[in-house]
Amino acid sequence: MEQPRDVEDLPDIHTLRSSPENEEEKQTHDYFSEELQAAYLAGQTLEYMKSLDEYQESYFEDLNSHIMARLGDMFEKAPGSWRPFCSAIAILLVTAVELQFAKLTKITKDEEAAKSCLQAISTHTKITIDIARNYLEDQDTDFANGIIPITGVISDHHSLVAMFQQRELGRAITIDDSEGLFVLKGSLKKKNHLWGLAVIGFNITALVREGSASKIAQEGHAALKVVRGDFGDDSFLKSALKGQDALVVALDANPVTLELQNRLVDVAAAVGVKRVIPSEFGSDTTNPKVLEAVPIFQGKVDAVKHLQSVVSKNPATSWTAVINGPFFDWSTERNAFGLDPEKRTATLYDNGTGKFDSINVTSLGAIVSGILSRPDEFQNRYVYVSEFIISQNEIFEALLKTTKTTREDWTITHRTTDDLRKEGFEKIGNGNFIGALDLIFAAVFKAGIGSDFSATRKLDNEAVGLKQVDLTESTKAVLERK
Repeated sequence: MEQPRDVEDLPDIHTLRSSPENEEEKQTHDYFSEELQAAYLAGQTLEYMKSLDEYQESYFEDLNSHIMARLGDMFEKAPGSWRPFCSAIAILLVTAVELQFAKLTKITKDEEAAKSCLQAISTHTKITIDIARNYLEDQDTDFANGIIPITGVISDHHSLVAMFQQRELGRAITIDDSEGLFVLKGSLKKKNHLWGLAVIGFNITALVREGSASKIAQEGHAALKVVRGDFGDDSFLKSALKGQDALVVALDANPVTLELQNRLVDVAAAVGVKRVIPSEFGSDTTNPKVLEAVPIFQGKVDAVKHLQSVVSKNPATSWTAVINGPFFDWSTERNAFGLDPEKRTATLYDNGTGKFDSINVTSLGAIVSGILSRPDEFQNRYVYVSEFIISQNEIFEALLKTTKTTREDWTITHRTTDDLRKEGFEKIGNGNFIGALDLIFAAVFKAGIGSDFSATRKLDNEAVGLKQVDLTESTKAVLERK
């Protein structure tokens, strides 16, 4: 095999592009310069592994030393930060791990050398975990959405695989490894959430009210087009919806937004949109007991009836509504389940035993994409999905496990769901519409209402590609984001 060229043999980057004239241009220049050299080293490694009939120490050491030198140089240029060279670092970490695994296949009889390889793999994996942890904590969504997902997904996924490969080779999984698994899975989930439907090939147009200060984390992605305009102008809505295959409405449920949904439905049918998914995404509003417990849901029921009426007159358009219960991650982040891990306080309603179905809000993109990928299967009906069938007590136990505390460490208060419901009506009567949440969660926590809809409804999890997930793992992921 021909010996790989040294990194120094690469064409001088300055001969390919003129020197940067300002600091911002220099940062971009440095970023892609490092990425180019990282990609070149990855290519050299692939060629080395492809021709590896027998282990050749000198070639391995040559490649490995260049990889370590490039990583060291980048960390030295930006100490304490993963951001300036994130893509190049991800490429090199994946390459370094693959190189060590390639060596392992050739030195199985040398226990000391094999131990050294496993240690190197573990070190590279820990660096990836640290980067993933920093990524989860990074609030700059413009940066994260622009660069991180592509190389970061590859690096995170590769590190997960590497950790399990190490276990198969006899290395025990430690507590640190277990925590690392949660971090990597959380990082992958965040990146998947940033991409949303674009991950599986949908082209998305997001309609945003003109003058809205809301920011869309995915804005700038090639598969996402953001259109801003006057929602009171039918001509704007028609031009925005014309040519779209589906309309997914994600609005709060109040009289104003439900009226807007009705107008969107009318326009969508008029311009030939094939599928409308209304802003349900919550409790089972088809259940009379739930509707009685939470009268404000009548507006959502009426909105679906309007949608059904429009569809009946426009057969080219159909509908699908999603019932999923309260959002576990959203509610846990806001202590809406009556449990505050920071203050160590717990308010348990009806002893915390009432069961209910729930999903993570981050799973909505996958659910909607599952529906749109198989539209005929979900035409003109409600879809029921659930990742958890849980109670307050079970959430409490997951929090205790995650925070490594006991019930004795918390201040626990017991109340009834009837008191919570009464309090909700009083707030609404005083003009405080946060009381609507009290009504909703009183129904969620109360046994016998039907918030555990999976007990009586056939779930569509498998059809939309949704799986039930581990409660403790999801709890840990939420707390890491708080």
